[in-house]
Amino acid sequence: MRPWGRMAKIYGMYQFALSPFEQKAFGGYGKEMRNLGRKAFEYWWTLLAIPALYYIRDYGMKQEEKRLRKNPADFICKPMRQVYFASYNLTLHVVVRRLSTNANIEWNSRKVRQTFVDYFKKWDHVVVESSSMIAPKQSGMLFTSAGVVQFRSIISNINGPVQTQFRPRDHLGLAVSCQKCARVNDLNSVGKDRTHHTFFEMLGNWSFNGTMSKQAVCNHVWQLLTKIYSIDEQRLHVTYFGGDQQLGLDADEECKRIWLDVVGVQQCRLLTGNAEENFWSIGETGPCGPCTEIHVQLPDGTLSELWNVVFMEYYKYEDGSLQKLPATHVDTGMGLERLCAVLQNEDSAYGTDLFKPLIDSCQQLTGSPPYEGRFGVDDVTGFDSSCRIIVDHARMCTFAIADGLKPGHQEAGHVLRKIIRRALYHVSLLGEPRPGVFPKLCSAVVDLYADTYPQLQSSRRLINQVLLEEEKRFSITLTKAKARFDRMQEPIDSKAMFLFYNTYGLPMEMVQNLAERRGLPFDLHQFEQQLQEQRRRSLTTRQKQRLRAALLQLELPPIFHK
Repeated sequence: MRPWGRMAKIYGMYQFALSPFEQKAFGGYGKEMRNLGRKAFEYWWTLLAIPALYYIRDYGMKQEEKRLRKNPADFICKPMRQVYFASYNLTLHVVVRRLSTNANIEWNSRKVRQTFVDYFKKWDHVVVESSSMIAPKQSGMLFTSAGVVQFRSIISNINGPVQTQFRPRDHLGLAVSCQKCARVNDLNSVGKDRTHHTFFEMLGNWSFNGTMSKQAVCNHVWQLLTKIYSIDEQRLHVTYFGGDQQLGLDADEECKRIWLDVVGVQQCRLLTGNAEENFWSIGETGPCGPCTEIHVQLPDGTLSELWNVVFMEYYKYEDGSLQKLPATHVDTGMGLERLCAVLQNEDSAYGTDLFKPLIDSCQQLTGSPPYEGRFGVDDVTGFDSSCRIIVDHARMCTFAIADGLKPGHQEAGHVLRKIIRRALYHVSLLGEPRPGVFPKLCSAVVDLYADTYPQLQSSRRLINQVLLEEEKRFSITLTKAKARFDRMQEPIDSKAMFLFYNTYGLPMEMVQNLAERRGLPFDLHQFEQQLQEQRRRSLTTRQKQRLRAALLQLELPPIFHK
């Protein structure tokens, strides 16, 4: 054993002949001290600081023992002794843990991303590059919302681009990737809370056709989080599928046994979940199965989902019935932004190195007040929310345009246009409107991600050109919309207000601002209802278009095309 390892082990295993209360309070430093030993040469001063703290504690304990021997009837002494050493132990616990875990600067986003890929590559996973953020038309989605999207061809046994890529192999058994993803379902929540983002990176690993067992998958998950990333086990909670009578499925007892008996998760940190929380499907029909989720405890005490592991053991038919698959596929996914927030000790991803440089650039370009990280009612001025919205949307627009998407009137292009205009509106809220601010911020996104995604560098000019053109177009549209609004006679109902959102493409916040300027009530509930109805109509239209395209491919008589 190396000298620093022996020293760490001695400190970590050191116990005292105290009461059970004190043993519980003073013990449990083994893992922290071992990690500290590994960093002894990097942080040499810890070799002096930690022993000094232990010496002070030992000295205080000896003094208390002498006092008890002199006056055994001192009943006040024992409670005070417990309070004193419990307080000191808390201080020591914080210091040791802070020094023995990974520092903020060590786990930058690039290292977090590469560590994940390298770990599974070491376990014979094939590294698959991220596919386009724009989902294939046959997928039924506008954007790639999860890492599993590019593997649907393998899971559904349909020849696709991934299978073609690995045709020399009989099949792709194990894979790992960092996938560019976009989710726009909760667009109005982005920037206003700590969790929603339009663009994010999904770290994931996959096992196809039973290549890897449940036990191996769970072991890898736990080893990577606790041993490689050094996340404290006491912060992690695990959920598993507890069964569902409606689906006719029993609880996933195998998964429960693995977590408790094999991995060693404490019973109090293992929770059951229902079908809504712990049963996942790839779509309305297709492979599905129970999932187990790893949640991490945040500084405020709340739990946040960190890693989702899906065991695709069934196939779901249109009538909702399930059939057992001959082999199990495993799909796992963990958001890079959320993992970085945990490893960099931030309360949200906006404080990590994935957002902080962009927030600084946004502040410089707009001349806005310094970003203070306020959310909800604490963000009185709304400057922090606007800054987060602008930065988040800049990431989304940069990657979408680099992947070939342009603002338009239909489907994904229409969504991109709405996101750009929402960002432009919030740019105007931070200071005097100046042309070119948002394109410059997107250029900062390119600088931040160019090493990881080289295609961004080659698309820099295209991104700038598209955004400048859209900025000019939005300025013209905004002038027309304001002129029409001024001509409208009162009363103006919610349907008329929705016109400015749907027809002119104004962000919801801007529509609300127009209503408030006229002194009109803005019913957010009715606005959301009309928005949902519009989405249903849009979905029906897309389904009809795809059905017509499918019929044309069949070369049926013209009567069937009507």
